[in-house]
Amino acid sequence: MENFLRDEYFSKAKITIKKILEKGAQRYFEESFKTKKCFYPEKRVINCMDEGTPGGFRVAGSMILLADQEAASFVQQSAAQGLFSHTDCGAAALAFRKKYNLKSDEQIALKEIDKFAQSEAKRLARLTEIAYLGHLDKDNLKRPLGLHIASAAYYLALPYFDPSKNPILPPGFVISRKFLPKDYAQFELQLAINIALGEHGFDGLFSQNEPFLLIIITERDSQEFTEEKLKEEVIEVINSLSPEFSSLIKVESFLLD
Repeated sequence: MENFLRDEYFSKAKITIKKILEKGAQRYFEESFKTKKCFYPEKRVINCMDEGTPGGFRVAGSMILLADQEAASFVQQSAAQGLFSHTDCGAAALAFRKKYNLKSDEQIALKEIDKFAQSEAKRLARLTEIAYLGHLDKDNLKRPLGLHIASAAYYLALPYFDPSKNPILPPGFVISRKFLPKDYAQFELQLAINIALGEHGFDGLFSQNEPFLLIIITERDSQEFTEEKLKEEVIEVINSLSPEFSSLIKVESFLLD
């Protein structure tokens, strides 16, 4: 059933991938008036970078992998007022393994990871003096449980971006580079790539003709986050990957006027 779902979702994803490769991300994004809606938050909340979470300022595990000082900085810069945790969170599983020194092949029950994700989210909310808004279950996710359907990662140098507000955009992880240190943002990007290209994502379905898209988003006239600077950062990550992964990634850019 999971392989059937994976194939079904990828059959849709590759249509969008093909269109973006033909037109380029800049033109593809600009052709839809709904793209502008993606840059305006409805609520000032924090969600995971997971493509299945419903909008918000995005950071892996709702800050679960950030140092406390960096979490406080993220909240201050984004002016977020609350945060959610969510079920089936890969970042929470990674944090759980790190805390309890577990090997990557050791099985952990989903309910244990969910419990840990909620506990850490409540702690981070107290630490940063914002509200804990609850735990998103499978009915609140825009993807199947146990399967990531991201065909893109958005490397974002703007305050906010929610690709789900425009149905023509590919579902993807959102890395909030504007609010995160360079090294940590690159870590999140590598994590997103590993998930998307691995067994929890489209696992072998990406190819050089139908690649995973890494889309840089910044302001055209930005001095701090130029397209060139951001491209250098993402290329550093791509070059650190094995050739079998790096050959399956295509970098695109969208510059907001």
